[in-house]
Amino acid sequence: MAKTLSRSLLALAWVLPISLMAQSVPLTQDSYVLPGGSGNYGVQQAIDVGGSNAFQSLVQFDLSTLPASTTSAKIGRATLVLFAKTVTAAGTINISVANGSWTESAVNGINAPTAGSAVASGVSVTNSGSFVYVDATAAVQAWLHFDHKQRVHRHAE
Repeated sequence: MAKTLSRSLLALAWVLPISLMAQSVPLTQDSYVLPGGSGNYGVQQAIDVGGSNAFQSLVQFDLSTLPASTTSAKIGRATLVLFAKTVTAAGTINISVANGSWTESAVNGINAPTAGSAVASGVSVTNSGSFVYVDATAAVQAWLHFDHKQRVHRHAE
């Protein structure tokens, strides 16, 4: 049985391997939480970030859709693309790797993973109806490097 590799970010990704082939990876889960709150917002159509309630958002992608030969060394650029539907006040967001697992149907502000290593900090979000592009290359390379080490270890057993 094939293992599904999925990784999470706190806060759509385009992966551009060195061979100049663009590949998008599917979003598999998304939600947002109010730190300390027990509400689950996984069924919402949009995810909220910041604001007066200081919501934190989570998104998860399935990297197993990349060609099997894709290694971290073959990733030339990976871009996280976010759409800012509504911006009530201009500001910045921080994007980090989620430091733990979570599920869209059960995550809340009490059991949500903490922020792990930073992907980008102080990303400006100023206008409603605009796209925000974030360089996620190092995070995707790290995920693929980790998965490659796990596959090599499994084959050696």
